[in-house]
Amino acid sequence: KEREPSKGDSPVSVLQGVESRHMTKEEYTNWLKARKAYWKHLLIQRRAQRKAGADKEETSNKKARTVGEFFRRQQSAAIGSFWHIIHLNPTEDPRTLQAWVYVQGTGMYSIPLRIPRQVYLHPSEAVD
Repeated sequence: KEREPSKGDSPVSVLQGVESRHMTKEEYTNWLKARKAYWKHLLIQRRAQRKAGADKEETSNKKARTVGEFFRRQQSAAIGSFWHIIHLNPTEDPRTLQAWVYVQGTGMYSIPLRIPRQVYLHPSEAVD
């Protein structure tokens, strides 16, 4: 049995109770409204985290005391920044691409991308 979504429902709970079938236009509209509100909430959270991280960097401009601390700071800066893929180069290994990536605020990096390739066969006759 379906229940009507209310204004206070979380986006995930909007579809609880909707069985596996095609949604009506009204159900889809309600679901889409809830998802858009959730996405907006996530965007605001990420912006606040990014701003808090920038504020923290301004206040803690001290040098790293240990190698581990240096790499942790560099990792958190890279993870919290925008990545721009500049170029993808093929390599000798067909499963690997070389990606040239610009990480905002830290610089340009060459990163190997390993892409697993799986081949699925569907033979028309049984294979012995």
